[in-house]
Amino acid sequence: MPPTRLPRITLNTGATTPQLGFGVFAMDDEATARAVEAAIAAGYRSIDTAAVYLNERGVGIGIRRSCIPRGELFVTTKLWNTHHLTAGEEARNSLDRLGLDYVDLYLVHWPVSSAGTHLRAWDGLEDVNRSGAARSIGVSNFSREQVEEVIALGGTVPSVNQIELHPLHSQPELRAFHAERGIMTQAWSPLGRGLALGTSEIASIARAHGVTEAQAILRWHLQLGTVPLPKSASADRIRENIDILGFELDAEDMATIDSLCRPSRRRVVLRVGMTASAHPGELLSRGHRLRYVFILGALTALGPFTIDLYLPAFPAVAAALHTSESAVQITLAATTIGLAVGQLVVGPWSDVIGRRRPLTVATLVHVLASLACAFAPNVEALTVFRFLMGAAAAAGGVVSLALVRDLFSGIPMLRMLSRLGMVNGLAPIVAPILGSQLLQWIDWRGIFVVLAAYGAVIALASVIGIRETLPIENRIQSGIRALPGRMGRLLRDRRYLGLALVGGFVWGGEFAYLAGSPFLFQGVYAFSVAQYGLLFSVNALGFVLGTQLGARRAGRLAPQWLLALSTTVLVVSALVICTAAVWGWGLPLVVIPLWFSIMAVGVCIPCVQGLALAPHGAESGLAASLLGAMNFTVAGIVTPLVGVFITGDALGMGAVMLACAVFASAALWWLVRPRSVPALAR
Repeated sequence: MPPTRLPRITLNTGATTPQLGFGVFAMDDEATARAVEAAIAAGYRSIDTAAVYLNERGVGIGIRRSCIPRGELFVTTKLWNTHHLTAGEEARNSLDRLGLDYVDLYLVHWPVSSAGTHLRAWDGLEDVNRSGAARSIGVSNFSREQVEEVIALGGTVPSVNQIELHPLHSQPELRAFHAERGIMTQAWSPLGRGLALGTSEIASIARAHGVTEAQAILRWHLQLGTVPLPKSASADRIRENIDILGFELDAEDMATIDSLCRPSRRRVVLRVGMTASAHPGELLSRGHRLRYVFILGALTALGPFTIDLYLPAFPAVAAALHTSESAVQITLAATTIGLAVGQLVVGPWSDVIGRRRPLTVATLVHVLASLACAFAPNVEALTVFRFLMGAAAAAGGVVSLALVRDLFSGIPMLRMLSRLGMVNGLAPIVAPILGSQLLQWIDWRGIFVVLAAYGAVIALASVIGIRETLPIENRIQSGIRALPGRMGRLLRDRRYLGLALVGGFVWGGEFAYLAGSPFLFQGVYAFSVAQYGLLFSVNALGFVLGTQLGARRAGRLAPQWLLALSTTVLVVSALVICTAAVWGWGLPLVVIPLWFSIMAVGVCIPCVQGLALAPHGAESGLAASLLGAMNFTVAGIVTPLVGVFITGDALGMGAVMLACAVFASAALWWLVRPRSVPALAR
């Protein structure tokens, strides 16, 4: 089938652009290259990217693969907020990443009027325009007042204002102002992030014309005179979205869609348009966001509760099943292995079919496996069911991370991840204590009934309280068979691999503490069970404090530099512990640096997760699962090493912690390279 030829619109510079463009927000370079190549093959000739999308290289690769003459394409990119004062340099950087000599349109991505830099950014864009690096220049997400400020400078009138525009938020006043000033209106999120697709009015119009709801909305955009920028990673939907010239909406259809822009809906979406994150999570009210924190926190806690709640029952399990305590220990190992395997299955699966279904299925499997454990006739059956519990519990952690990445970006994402990290820090404290208390009232089998009830409650809460965050058009279309290739591409990303190693070694140091501290403090320093429990709780609270401290400081100090600082703390703390052991400096110089080390782990983890997931929004399930798998892999190697190096003092534990901290720092500086990491959006 020949590619579709789209109508064109003339800008105020005399340049022309197709009236339908292709957006690439939230795709990594490889996904972007495939999508751009498919889009050009389908007939798209306008491609829209931005420096902050971190996929300009992918756009360039897709363009070169298409073999279409450069003059037939209209390429747009954008200047990010943190570079308003260096527009010329950033334009050259974008051209280098794109592999182009010029862009057809260069936009100021956000006004950031509170800092007043948007006007100086516009001066810089005029210089870029005069140099020939950009044929036309414009703005994005500017209000009428902000556009008027630019025009009042007396120089170039913006050719374009790219704004959020869809049936639920059609901005008629701003469009009218654009028309009056000769400014073209481009529409990002032309389908309203899928929200507009659910209306009965649009569904009825689509049925009447024999088209999809997305096609009806995109046709509405064309007849309004705007230029929509739909995005999709699916070749079929890419072709479907451009196939909108074979029908026409009548006046009644247009009026019906226009009527969907109601003040209540408009205000909800306007909050997004006035922020720099422009991510779906900003649509959530404070109450809804709090609900997500509680539900995702409960899901994240499922793994720690699955592991730790039954630990106090080990002697009772061994006695009831007439087996050894070492055999019961194997059930714990099976749970841990299940957590690792489950992540590698559920994470990629959620990229293909959406988040809710794997989450619901896995949580229900956890409920059934918990009940099976409660009725296990022997330790062999218990081991199998514990493996299933672990694999199912993995969904809570990995899908929660992917959900956060779907909903948020930049610093808001980091803050949300820190709240989940807080739960991760508190759950291991609460679980053994709760398990001990429960055993005063119920036997060990009742512990698993409690876990089943907990799983059932959060499964119900997930179904009721969490909506699907991964629209169909953003899902991976290649299926599970392409999983090895997807994993390979992700692990070939130097920065992602480096962050995964940083996270793995940081967790490795934490597991060295978890494995070595009972022997050290109860065996060497003769702590009672109560004293060790108090120490463990204080250290866990240090972890929680670290997660919150990192989130608060991330707005002032970039996450990569927080990582640099916290890994340095890990190295120094471990060195002090080792030195204290060698020179016999006493207990305080073991306990105090240990607390700072664990607090530094709390700072590290959300930063690693946020930086690793940020450029991989299209595959956040897979990206989250590989992060988790790396953590468990390193922990699995480190834990037995602590036993090998037990020395009768803190040296063995400290040496393993020091090695992990050094490896984490090496991965950070050698692979991640903090100076090269782009700033996260605020």
